[in-house]
Amino acid sequence: MNSELEKKLQSYLNQDDVTSCILLVERSLTDYRSSDFYKIVGQNLLHQAKYLKNYLDSFMETISLGESTKAIYAEMNGFSINYDQWYIDFFAFEALGDMEDLDWLADWEEGNESESPFIIEGLEPIQNIYKNYHENKLWKNPHDRKVAELCELAVVLKLQELIKKVIEMGKSENASWASMPTFVTAHDYELIYRKN
Repeated sequence: MNSELEKKLQSYLNQDDVTSCILLVERSLTDYRSSDFYKIVGQNLLHQAKYLKNYLDSFMETISLGESTKAIYAEMNGFSINYDQWYIDFFAFEALGDMEDLDWLADWEEGNESESPFIIEGLEPIQNIYKNYHENKLWKNPHDRKVAELCELAVVLKLQELIKKVIEMGKSENASWASMPTFVTAHDYELIYRKN
């Protein structure tokens, strides 16, 4: 991954500016218009916002912590290698940890995780592109690997854009969970978004 780009993206995320992140990555992808991965440009997950908002309402009713929840963590599966299905798992925490050391996000307690994941729909063509990329070992080509990594960043950012929208919807409906700090990323990615 391009560590300089990721640092820039993280600085935007720290300012709650997911839109600038997406624009930056999509601009970087314009150098790869001939690649199938370019199809991520202009796509989003916002059509699932209402369903995810309802899912989070139910999630908060089923977890052990209930009203004692101080933070929520949303993690997408390792999607680039698990192209058959993309989904988000949710975890609730009794204490709010630190953005400087995120190891606490791995210490959730049983009964405070989603019973079943939220299935991501709408990016199946991108899933198929990752399938082809891995099954045909296109990652051996540095050019293909670079554009695949840019697409990965775009997918993570579109997930974060979705969660941001859902939290804003929750706040407009006075959902208790919408005022809690929520941390969002994908499995094994360092690009993390915190929405309060």
